[in-house]
Amino acid sequence: MILFRNKYREHFFGCIENGTMQFSEIGQIADEFWREIPQHFPNVQLDEFVVMPNHVHGIIQIVTHGRDAINRVSTENSKIKNVSLSTIIRWYKGRSTFEIRKSVFSHFAWQPRFHDHIIRDDEPLDKIRLYIQQNPTNWEIDELFQPQVPVVRASDSLPKSQRI
Repeated sequence: MILFRNKYREHFFGCIENGTMQFSEIGQIADEFWREIPQHFPNVQLDEFVVMPNHVHGIIQIVTHGRDAINRVSTENSKIKNVSLSTIIRWYKGRSTFEIRKSVFSHFAWQPRFHDHIIRDDEPLDKIRLYIQQNPTNWEIDELFQPQVPVVRASDSLPKSQRI
C-alpha cells in the first residue's frame, strides 16, 4: 500500500461530502494520472485506491521478471521491464504536478517521499482494501483529517486567473 500527501497538506484534491469524495480540478488530475499508471508501466496492476482531500492511498502490484508470486504466473518470456515502486511514484508525482501547475495552481507540490507497506497475504490485503474503500466515509476520524475548506473545487466558476 502506498500513501503520499501534497506538500502543504492542504485540501487541494477536493472535499468529502456525505462520505463521498468530491474532486476539485486538482483532484481530477490526481485521479486521472493514477489510473494511467498501467499504461506507462505494463508490469503494474492497480488495485484499490482513493484520492482524499490532502493525500492518496493506493495498492499497486508489480509483476517482476521471473514469477509473479501472487498469481503464480511465469513472466520469463515477457518483455516487461522490472521497475521499482519509486520509479512509478516519481512518474506519477511528476506527471500530475506538471499538469496541475500548468492548468490550475502553479505552486502545487507533493511531499518528497511516500509511505509504503508490503502486503504479503490475502487477509491483510482484504483489510487494506476495506480501509481504502471506507476512507472517505471515515474521513473525520482519519489521522490525516484536517478541517478545512477545499482550495479549488471543480464546480467553482472563477476564471483560472483568480484561482489559487
